[in-house]
Amino acid sequence: MNDNFEVIASFPELKNIPVIIGESDPEGCAACGMTTNPENAYRNGTLYSSYTAESIAREYDLANFHDIILIGAVNWSFEFGNLAYDFKAIRDSSVRGTRTDINALAAKNSQAVTVLVWNYHDEDINDAGSPVELVIKGIPAKKIRLNHYRIDSGHSNSYEVWKAIGSPQNPTAGQIAQLEKSGQLQMLDVPQTIRTGEGVANIKMQLPRQAVSLVKLTYQ
Repeated sequence: MNDNFEVIASFPELKNIPVIIGESDPEGCAACGMTTNPENAYRNGTLYSSYTAESIAREYDLANFHDIILIGAVNWSFEFGNLAYDFKAIRDSSVRGTRTDINALAAKNSQAVTVLVWNYHDEDINDAGSPVELVIKGIPAKKIRLNHYRIDSGHSNSYEVWKAIGSPQNPTAGQIAQLEKSGQLQMLDVPQTIRTGEGVANIKMQLPRQAVSLVKLTYQ
């Protein structure tokens, strides 16, 4: 990615043209499943979801670094912070140190703020994770609605459910319905109404390794 952006930036006639990345995946054969390629089994777990969040954020960092207009990236993920690493460190050596990369992407409109938070490491090891606190400033409301969604070993994870029911190669209609339901984005907690102090919201969580949280704050 970095080399491609360098090439684009080196041509004045290309530098201001919007860029779309055709495939943004960790390896070349995005359509090769674990039956034929067992090494790709990691795609079914939380390593892939946290990797996807991590990589999209770094693509934006690299685009800004090279002054590239990045408007989109395609990945095959539909296939069934003070701890943050600098994007240059990830570009040069990925996330292989003693600590994980905990970082976030945020977006807002006139009535909502969303924050995507991840805890990623190249080594696919699950643990209790790390405490994370989001401090969101400038909220024009005294009360806000908090919806907290999670992808981890126990939430939004049809692969873990598939293993728990015996890894059926030909699941029944009931099992298919169960797997489809477990693969939907699930809430970590019930929605909450919280108060802000001078327009500031503090959201605390324990974020496991290889997990992803989506925090959505809505207000009038």
